[in-house]
Amino acid sequence: MPRSLTVRELAVRLGTPVTLNGPVDTRVDSVRVVDNHADILSVAAGCALVLTGDATREAWRLERGIRLAWERAVSCVVISAADVTGPEPAELAARLGVALITLDTGVLDATVRFAAIIATDEASEAGTLAEAARAFGVAKMSPRRALATLHRLLPDHEFALTDHAGAHVAGEQRVSEAGSHELHVRVPFPDPRFQARLVGRPRRGPGERDASNATAATVARLAIAPLTSWAALRHIAFGRDVSRAETLLAGVMAADGAPSEKLRGGLAAGGWPLGSRYRAAKLLASGGRSAALDELVLARVSELATQAFASPHGDGWAVFFAVPLTGEQKVAQATIAQLVAADPRVARIAVGVSTACESTEPPEPALAEADRAAYIAQSTPSLVMFSEGLTPEAALPALLGADAEVAARALLKPLLEVDRDGALLKTLVVSLDHNDRPAQVAQVLGVHRNTVTARLERVRGLGIDPSNPGHRLAIHIAARRVLDE
Repeated sequence: MPRSLTVRELAVRLGTPVTLNGPVDTRVDSVRVVDNHADILSVAAGCALVLTGDATREAWRLERGIRLAWERAVSCVVISAADVTGPEPAELAARLGVALITLDTGVLDATVRFAAIIATDEASEAGTLAEAARAFGVAKMSPRRALATLHRLLPDHEFALTDHAGAHVAGEQRVSEAGSHELHVRVPFPDPRFQARLVGRPRRGPGERDASNATAATVARLAIAPLTSWAALRHIAFGRDVSRAETLLAGVMAADGAPSEKLRGGLAAGGWPLGSRYRAAKLLASGGRSAALDELVLARVSELATQAFASPHGDGWAVFFAVPLTGEQKVAQATIAQLVAADPRVARIAVGVSTACESTEPPEPALAEADRAAYIAQSTPSLVMFSEGLTPEAALPALLGADAEVAARALLKPLLEVDRDGALLKTLVVSLDHNDRPAQVAQVLGVHRNTVTARLERVRGLGIDPSNPGHRLAIHIAARRVLDE
């Protein structure tokens, strides 16, 4: 890292509120306090010039001081906000290309601090590392706070945190999306099996990259411990209070596929597959949700070979797990087999599984698919139902079982969600009762036959096709059960 600080770095390390204007990447070699214009003529180039006293007593004096500073090629001019009566000083500095630091506090105390920063090793690599050790020497640190700290310590670099699949978690989005990075630091976040990465790159030109990157990598490694602790504590918190996971699930559902950076940090810590294709699974136990089921699901999810997030949902649990492009079905089946394995603490765990979704797709449709399949799965011998296999024919055993009403509503869910007045359902039942004769159906319903045709077309558009011989009987039974209810 360079031995001299930039104006921006100097202002950041001061640790008090300041306003910066002008070229803030200029290097600062020394500091000088001046209270009259005559002394400015002896100021060395590259110096941080602090104006006070007579040099700032009137607006014209302050502007004259800034012009003389420009002539001496100073790195920056430092003034107190109390000496500024309008925007003119900042505008003049911008026109001349002089960096201007305006302090909210008095300039004399700040000058002492500036001198200490420049004169000691705080302007060196050792100073940066010492400050980083202090900043990251905390028990835990959220992704947002860690990235903000890195930005403060290394303003000449830009950073991002990505999950193990490369999905953006926190920091600067463009850094996450870059094809290559000059800085990679692995972080066991949320656990060692699925390691996240701190990635970064310098903002400046190639001439300074080698040295600054070595320091930046060391500073970034200091962030590993508090980041990992934060994620571990979040995991523990989920196990102790599952309502935290419910809150996260509600948040990502409301985000409709575009979670905020703060939410992404929580989801990453919880194991949500941010950067992977995923499936949703809904788990139902025959005795309903219980403390034993909660404990069992949390334990099994933590042991899965793929990244997964679990949350209570309705009368069961929802699990979102990552699936690869190659071998997707094999991974999904192995995951589900592990989730529904028999256990004496919980009787009969049934599971419904959605089709695969892209990482950018909102989870609500996938969860609705899994929910629908789970209620059918409860009445099947295998207790497992994948959405791609959820046909009326496959659901027929459930429609004839003890929970037929639940299975019927699950099978017809797409229709029932849009059929506010029951017209579509009644038309479907009457049509099946009269072997699809539009004239007879119209007469029974008291509507025009074109209305019957239009309603049935809409039913088919919802994925329920009674003209399919293999599906017809199951659809008829399900529709009749719901209508009779």
